[in-house]
Amino acid sequence: DSNPSSSINNTPHTNSTSSSSITASLDSSTSDSLHLEGSRVVSLKILHDAFHKITNHSAVCQAPVEFIGEVKRNGLSSTLLAKCEKCFEEFKFASSERIMVKRKDGTFRSTFQSNVAAVMGQMSTGGGFSNLDQSLSIIGVPPLSKPTFIDIERCLGHSFEQYLDQLMLEAGREEKQIAIDNNQYHQGIPAITVIVDAARLEQKSHKHSYNANSGIGVIFGAVTKFCW
Repeated sequence: DSNPSSSINNTPHTNSTSSSSITASLDSSTSDSLHLEGSRVVSLKILHDAFHKITNHSAVCQAPVEFIGEVKRNGLSSTLLAKCEKCFEEFKFASSERIMVKRKDGTFRSTFQSNVAAVMGQMSTGGGFSNLDQSLSIIGVPPLSKPTFIDIERCLGHSFEQYLDQLMLEAGREEKQIAIDNNQYHQGIPAITVIVDAARLEQKSHKHSYNANSGIGVIFGAVTKFCW
């Protein structure tokens, strides 16, 4: 759209200058100073709630609410600002939900859901900070800082370990009971037959020289066919 400004009207279009609207200045001079360049990761629910609040205010105040821009960024989450042109009330909202992740020492780190999801995605696919940084730069999204990425990665790694330990203990108790029921023992200890496979994922990517930061190991119970 070549029109330098856009508006979302809360009432049918009229020639009246008091119609409620949200306006956003998109000229290049404003863009540089108000951080309107590039792309951002935004929760649709947060965006919906913000629009609802802003349009209601605009209708009551009978004045447009201007989108000012990004005033703060924390990794993939941005704090966005809009201001009423009549009463100058400000509306700030983060582009992602804030959540807590637990560290290994038992303390908690406050961060944003988009940051955690991005780090988890890299951990799940064998990637790391450099992979995420390169992908985000291509689509114009400002990246997480490396210290933030590493801290979240450590928190998630600890949570993964705790959850997997719990699952393996539950599976072990089930397999033990099966061995006892079938009278299968080795040197007086309940024993089962398993199928094991493990591999490191480094240098496994197709036509790329990326090294993975993770590996994989699986244990199948020969009787239950369950994967540990």
